[in-house]
Amino acid sequence: MLDNCPRETHDAIAPVCKSSGSTLSLVTVDLNIRDDKLEDTDVFRLQNASEAVIESLLERRYPSLSQAVRRRIAEFSDGNAGIAILSAQHVGPDTNLAHLGDEGLFERLFRQRKQADDRLLGAAEALALVYSFDGETFDGERAELTVLSEIAGLDVHAVGRAVGELKRRDIVQSRGRWRAILPQPLANWLAKRALENQPALGIADAFWRCGNPRLLKSFTHRLSYLHDSVEAQQIAKAWLNPGGHLSDLRDLSWSSIDIRVDLVRHLAPVAPSAALDLIERFVLGSTLDRLTAREYPVRHPAMSLLRKLAWFPENFRRVALLLSRFVQADLSEGDRNQDTRYLEELFWPVLSGTRAGPEERLAVVEEQLSAPESPSQETGMIALRGMLNAGDFISSHDFSFGGRAIDHGWHPKTLADYRAWYGGALAVAKRLATSDSPLRKAARSAIAEHFRSLWCLGHVFEELEEAAVAIGMAEHWPEGWLAVRKTIALDAERMEVGLVARLQTLAEHLAPARFGERVRSYVLTPAHAVADLAHWETAEDYSHAHQAVIDKARQLGRECGGDLVLLEGLWPEIFGPNAHQATWFGKGLAETVVHIPEIWGFLLDRYEATDDGRRNPVLLGGFLRSAALKDKGLVEGILDAAVSDPILGPVFPYLQAVVGFDEAGFLRLVASIETGLAPPKMHSTRSSVIHEPSPATNTVFGRRATGMMALNWVITHLPPRENIDYQATSPK
Repeated sequence: MLDNCPRETHDAIAPVCKSSGSTLSLVTVDLNIRDDKLEDTDVFRLQNASEAVIESLLERRYPSLSQAVRRRIAEFSDGNAGIAILSAQHVGPDTNLAHLGDEGLFERLFRQRKQADDRLLGAAEALALVYSFDGETFDGERAELTVLSEIAGLDVHAVGRAVGELKRRDIVQSRGRWRAILPQPLANWLAKRALENQPALGIADAFWRCGNPRLLKSFTHRLSYLHDSVEAQQIAKAWLNPGGHLSDLRDLSWSSIDIRVDLVRHLAPVAPSAALDLIERFVLGSTLDRLTAREYPVRHPAMSLLRKLAWFPENFRRVALLLSRFVQADLSEGDRNQDTRYLEELFWPVLSGTRAGPEERLAVVEEQLSAPESPSQETGMIALRGMLNAGDFISSHDFSFGGRAIDHGWHPKTLADYRAWYGGALAVAKRLATSDSPLRKAARSAIAEHFRSLWCLGHVFEELEEAAVAIGMAEHWPEGWLAVRKTIALDAERMEVGLVARLQTLAEHLAPARFGERVRSYVLTPAHAVADLAHWETAEDYSHAHQAVIDKARQLGRECGGDLVLLEGLWPEIFGPNAHQATWFGKGLAETVVHIPEIWGFLLDRYEATDDGRRNPVLLGGFLRSAALKDKGLVEGILDAAVSDPILGPVFPYLQAVVGFDEAGFLRLVASIETGLAPPKMHSTRSSVIHEPSPATNTVFGRRATGMMALNWVITHLPPRENIDYQATSPK
């Protein structure tokens, strides 16, 4: 067997093998197999391997390499196992995964035992400066070979002939009119030689002035793989630094014409510090309203690029604060969800894309949480929630960054790593959750949200128990109680007996006992959450569990009816936006009280004392619903007065709908519309639902237009099914 065997050697040995009585057989391996058929010789062509095969090969030979790095090497190798193995041998932080790494391999791939041809090599170097090029257009403004031939110092037709020869050597591949030198490591080798053989900035200026945006973008795409080239770094810094072509992000716009965003993204792997300085100059020099998605359309590419720049530990703090600034811009607009993943994922223990360790990340969290500004504190909580996350990691991030060996970042490898990571994050969350900080409620919610995954996967049982007990001692914690119940319900069967017992003890400690605690758990917590986790064991199905929560809220209302002092301190929450079962609480209250007018006045005082922007009238509606069953005339009088009452007028249609509609109710609705106290949205009509009123309807309303608005109120403002008991009403 002869490896890399020249044709002449093969032809000399083959007759010996074919001679009479010979016991020899010959296998020759040659990189330059021709299509011609050799006499008495079988020819086999081995095609390039798939990326999956290359990945599998690398996994067996280099198991210490991360999956992300193996995938990038396989992608760059273009199916050439030799190139992949060379690239994988010495992977480090500054390794170029798209580096050929061997002069001898270059000779075999490019020259293929042919005579040295400086003109062909010069043409190949120029062609390799771009990721792809138009190989068929020789004339006109869009003729890319013209630009490349000028850089090569050759006639355009000579370069065209060089493309043909390189294609015959399987160095140039084609798709339609587009050509590209492959594999990428060979193209990078040639491009580096081109930048070394001519003034690099002169080549860059030629591409900038060529007037072909696609070719310019293709040039920077090639540069993105050359971070280990001094000349490529020179170009990237010249364009990104102050005074350069791409030095001001305020000039960039997101459109099919402006490709400068792509140019910045391509140059960032070559000069990461210059790219970070560029984004920092823009972000710190802009007000928050200038950084919103509406005002700055390219913020998403900028935030994605920041995630990549965070790979370097020395950049982490700056990147995190810049991403926080972008997120704060959305928080100022009232949007609490948009683009927060860019920041939160950076603080995940896995798939973060940064080599920064737990100490560095926790330091940034603490810095943000202790900032005097509320927006910084909010982004600090987003980061802290990221550090508390122990499961369901699905990243939205692309981990490729030019030819750099970037993977998923630092992650816990040992039990000690897990305890250090989650123990540190829990300590910060516990401190906030048991303090008088404005972030107290958010910290409690974060611990409850991640309790199950932390218990099952975080290896911080003692720390989690201590935090839960401390929070529960300070104040009843319905979220924590439900989180513990959820963990028991879903994971007890797969858990050690001792751990289950500890959870059950914790659930008993956190369970609501006092009246106010039961109100928080059954009235101020969504019914579905309590039904899922607190009553499912004894209920035949979910509907029974849900009804058990409703019954509990109603029973609490009955208890309160005997002593309204029980609810002292909770009225702002009972009349607040999160009073989920307040309707049923109000019904139970009305069922118990004896002096309805006196209690109604008491409730109105508490309702009026609630902040106008947070008032929730559902307790009042439930109270009137049950009170009407005891004394309908009294409730009719209350509703008559409510039509023009400055406090109840804005919510009168809701109150009337809860009690039910009859002729008097419709007339009150007409009067309510005429007072103008209810919100303007009541005047909207839905043509697909509202139709011409009948003569009977006109008799009731008198004026058709006002009657139509009243009908619209009925259709659009009936409370949700969970808040009222629907009954058949009178035909009137």
